[in-house]
Amino acid sequence: MNLKEQQITLNDNEEIDKLPDCDFSIIQNKKLFCYGSDALLLVKFCQEPANRIHDKDITVDLCTGNGIIPLLLASKCKSKIYGIELQEESFLLAERNIQLNKLDDQIKILKGDICSISSILPQNSASVVTVNPPYMKSGDTGVKENTSQALNIARHEIKCKLEDVIKAAAYLLNSSGVLFMIHRPERLSEIFAQLNTFHFEPKRLQFIYPSINKTPQMVLIEAKKNARSGLIIMPPYIMYP
Repeated sequence: MNLKEQQITLNDNEEIDKLPDCDFSIIQNKKLFCYGSDALLLVKFCQEPANRIHDKDITVDLCTGNGIIPLLLASKCKSKIYGIELQEESFLLAERNIQLNKLDDQIKILKGDICSISSILPQNSASVVTVNPPYMKSGDTGVKENTSQALNIARHEIKCKLEDVIKAAAYLLNSSGVLFMIHRPERLSEIFAQLNTFHFEPKRLQFIYPSINKTPQMVLIEAKKNARSGLIIMPPYIMYP
């Protein structure tokens, strides 16, 4: 444990994990939503095959949770980054993670409801929006089985729906801003419909396969506001070839 980590007091159910491919660490609470491969894949998608987020960009991460995506992005670029989180415990944890890595000058965590995005940040104030939103509708199997309401909110559309996420992104982004999102392939037609409603054009798509003989479990999407049509399907990403 390094000096920065020694200065952090851990609460019950918390531990510090080293983030991959960078010098940053993250405090995670086992009773809250912990980051997984989807966050890593989304940030990778923003960077390859060419870096989509530049140092002068203003980036907003919706549904930021413990701040994992802002932390990973900050390891790759100097963009000013805002993370928005509704749940109090996750918001406070994200703030501590920014302090742990001494990134207060680059990242600011804001507490608020993206369904009321106009009360959080000005319209057209961002050039990039990233989001790893709740994947499942609130009526889907599983919402009652989770013992933690915090996990239910992170995984299911209890506090915000797909429409709310894309509407918030449309509000935040300037006229040629870019949205990066990871979601489930089975909801792709719904995603495209909502993107069209809020004047986004899908520009890149990449399916994530757990293995070569399995169906895709996630899909990465890059969509540009007020853009012309033209969609590139990236080669599939196979997690365990």
